[in-house]
Amino acid sequence: MEETNEALALQLQEIEAGLGREFDRLLSSATESLRFDDHELQNLASLASLETDNGKELEAKVTALTEKLGELNREEIECRLNRVYLQGLAEKAAKNKYKQGELGEKELEQDLKSLHIEIPDVAAMSVVQEFKSPILQALTKQQNRRNDQAQHMLEDVCAVDVV
Repeated sequence: MEETNEALALQLQEIEAGLGREFDRLLSSATESLRFDDHELQNLASLASLETDNGKELEAKVTALTEKLGELNREEIECRLNRVYLQGLAEKAAKNKYKQGELGEKELEQDLKSLHIEIPDVAAMSVVQEFKSPILQALTKQQNRRNDQAQHMLEDVCAVDVV
C-alpha cells in the first residue's frame, strides 16, 4: 500500500513539475505575444487612420484589418483551448483520478492538436461573418448613396443648363 502511495505521489510530483514547466512556457509565450500584439495594433491604427475616398483602397484596408483580426481571434481561441486543457490536466492530477481506460496524455495532446487544426477556419469565418461582410455591405451602400447623389446633382445641373 505504501509503495502504491509513494508511486502515485512521485507520479503526481512529475505531473506537477511538467505543468509548472508548461505554465512557465505559456507565460513567456503570452508575454511575447502581447509585445507583438502591441506592435501590430500600432501598425493597424496607422493603417486605419489613413483617409481615402477610393472605395477599392478602403475595401483593401478592411480586408487587411479583418485578416489581422482573424489571426488575433485564432490566437485567442488557441490560448483559451490550451488553458482549458491545462486546467483539466491540473484538476485530474490534483484529484488523482487516473482510472483504467481514461485517455492518456498523448491521446489528449492529439485531441488538442486535432482541435487546433479547425481553429483558423472557425476564426476566419467568425470574423468574416461578424465584421468583414457587414462593413463591406455598409461601404457598398454608402458608395451607392454617393453615386446616387452625384447622379441627381448631375441631372439637376443638366436641367438648369437646358432651361
